[in-house]
Amino acid sequence: MPEIGITSLVYISSSHAENIQLNYPDARVMDRYSKMTLAAAIRLYERIDGQSLDPNRWGIVLATGTGPLNSVKAFHHVLSLQGYVGINPSMFPNIMTVTALARTTIALQAKGPSIPLWHADHPIQAIRYAVLQLMKDVCDGMMVLYSDNEKRCWGLFIESEEAAAARGLTLRFPVDINEY
Repeated sequence: MPEIGITSLVYISSSHAENIQLNYPDARVMDRYSKMTLAAAIRLYERIDGQSLDPNRWGIVLATGTGPLNSVKAFHHVLSLQGYVGINPSMFPNIMTVTALARTTIALQAKGPSIPLWHADHPIQAIRYAVLQLMKDVCDGMMVLYSDNEKRCWGLFIESEEAAAARGLTLRFPVDINEY
């Protein structure tokens, strides 16, 4: 079993993401969630020398605790307190996690296993999914991104020691695969 670990980490707040100029065709009309996710992914991609990755051998897992359900709940909460007068629908975006994932995979040309995962409290399932893909030799690397309602996004790149070494990188944090 090859050694698996994290080669790089990134953290972006929404205020920082708003200052990043995205070179993406739809950047002007993208929602804040997608912009923040894409900005974190691009920064991580640059740190791991992503251009030298085989596009078919790496994928992306996007974990989030937000989504349409949270938007509907927030909208109805305000509606119950204030009524319909003054409700601004743009304050309650219908966030579709698959949209941010699609924009990210297209921008970075990731063609390996990619999936959006909703979670209630902890994004550990996303990390487990990524590690399992590596253990099954489905891919050489997985980008795990997490965005939430608190307007922050973090990402990490998990890969085999061999794949990292091929690009001149070392594993910063080895993953104990016995936990998975």
